Amino acid sequence: MIRLEEDQNRLVKPYTAPFKLIIYSACARLKALKLVKITFLGMFTKIFLNKVKKKAMRNNVWFKALDFMERNILNLATRLVDRVKSELLGIILVRIVKKILVALKSSYVKLSEQYGLEQAKKFSTHAVEWGYAAAKKWAHNLDFARYLTLIKMNAQEGWKY
Repeated sequence: MIRLEEDQNRLVKPYTAPFKLIIYSACARLKALKLVKITFLGMFTKIFLNKVKKKAMRNNVWFKALDFMERNILNLATRLVDRVKSELLGIILVRIVKKILVALKSSYVKLSEQYGLEQAKKFSTHAVEWGYAAAKKWAHNLDFARYLTLIKMNAQEGWKY
């Protein structure tokens, strides 16, 4: 579990789901800036690391996304460590798991994050300019971004809106 602390007793952000580590990719940056103290409380267990490794191997991401050193670090961590206690190893493993999770994203998800959100922001600004104030929410609405992405993917070749 990752716990970000400003004071010794104050819990800022609890860690709940193992595959939502992208949120915590900024941990290394925060550590470098000395803004918060990062404590790893057994987030990386042998079981969790084996699941991530197995998922990466089954989806052909293991060799595509990770280089030799990262694969070996993850291999050694799964074999030798029951629960990661080292802060440095924890930060390195966060980076490796983040790489794997980004590589596991489908093309639809990647396109909706890039194209869909961009188009949603454009539509939102145009609607606000035309006088519809409630359209400000569209810019950050993921469902609307997915809808726009789906329209783009199913559009005929050469057709634009």
